[in-house]
Amino acid sequence: MAFRITAAHEAPTVDIEIPIKGSADVLIKLPKLGYIPPEITDEVDRWTTAKFAEISAKRNEANEKRIPIPDSDAEFRYPTYLDVMDQYIQWIEPDVAETVAKLSHAEREQIWTYWNKQSGISEEKSEASSDSSDATE
Repeated sequence: MAFRITAAHEAPTVDIEIPIKGSADVLIKLPKLGYIPPEITDEVDRWTTAKFAEISAKRNEANEKRIPIPDSDAEFRYPTYLDVMDQYIQWIEPDVAETVAKLSHAEREQIWTYWNKQSGISEEKSEASSDSSDATE
């Protein structure tokens, strides 16, 4: 008998429930990270690359003009792994993307950690990927 792969459309989802104060809870059904369709990962990669280029250009201009760049200034902040997560959710579950984006940092962190864990991605690998340090692997 031949080995049958798990097709992306048949793969189990990572279900996450978000309690909403004064309203019904929101359920997000996300594919495991390895099953996200390539067209979505390509779009998120393009967004991330464009954002990094945009921020780099702003930072370079500020540096050339000797303008200080405070860490708290969102205009000069590179995207984080949570920003990338928001982009994935925007493509996968657009109806709940705005709800997720409005959650606190800790709540969004819980989503990211759970999604990674349920996807079978170790915390070390996830953190390494977020800062591109896995280029040496």
